[in-house]
Parts: sequence; structure tokens; C-alpha cells
Amino acid sequence: MILRKGKYGEFLACSGFPQCKHVQKVGKEGNPMANVPKLVQVTNQCCSKCGSVMVLREGKGEKFLGCSGYLRCRTTGKWSESVQVIDELEFADVKKRYKQVKKKKSSDPEQLVQQVAPDFL
Repeated sequence: MILRKGKYGEFLACSGFPQCKHVQKVGKEGNPMANVPKLVQVTNQCCSKCGSVMVLREGKGEKFLGCSGYLRCRTTGKWSESVQVIDELEFADVKKRYKQVKKKKSSDPEQLVQQVAPDFL
């Protein structure tokens, strides 16, 4: 690995470029940074279009609800105090754990999430 500079700062790049395109972020001291997965907060709401669970997001300083099926589904909603966060997972695990929500039909989204994940409510 070779320390390189790019427009976003320093990074480590594989010395076998262009055959190998592996890169890694570096900290202030030039040491490799660990890849820490970002956690998302799963709510008790379901997407009105695709049925996936909604997750809490933050953009431009404001919280909002976004579909966990993003990029396929771009549904968003307003966040309010009545929305409950029921779980905190890595984004990849959200789709694995809550894929059952889409398969079940219910007129009440909160009841639907309770059926799939009763131990979180």
C-alpha cells in the first residue's frame, strides 16, 4: 500500500494499480482507519409504496424518515415525536431482518412491524 493524496485528502492505495484498485482511508497520523459500519435506526413505520420499514435519517440538519428500500424506493416522510425507534442495526442487516414486513399485508403499519419484531416494541 502506498500513501497518496487526492482531492479529499490522503489515502492508501494498492501498489498494483491499475490491476488492483483497493484503497483505504487514513487518519491524521497516516495510519489506516478501521471501516466502522454505520448504524441506522429502524422505526415502527412502514413505507406506503413498497411496504419496507422506514428508517430515521438526517439531512440538512433535520431528521426525516426514509425507506429502507432506497435506491429502489425513494419514499420519504416527516419525522415526528410519535415515531418510535425500535431497533438500531447496520443498514445491510435491516433488509435481512425486516424483509418479512413487505410480505405481510396490514392496514396498520405499526401492527405489521409488531408482528415481525415483537421483541423490539
